[in-house]
Amino acid sequence: MTPLGVDARLPVPRRSRCGDRRGRGVIVVAKLSEAWGVRSLASGKTVWVRIPCDENECGTRACPHR
Repeated sequence: MTPLGVDARLPVPRRSRCGDRRGRGVIVVAKLSEAWGVRSLASGKTVWVRIPCDENECGTRACPHR
């Protein structure tokens, strides 16, 4: 995922209205993932996500952490 622009605020799920063109990204990430979070860095922030995947459906196992 690549966010548009740089924002120092931490992302949080928020309510959006039917006609809104933005503001749903964190909600989508939260619904599709088994875990997600934010790591604050001196240069900004990194949003990480862990999306569950059945090995039989994906065809590959998860990569080990670096």
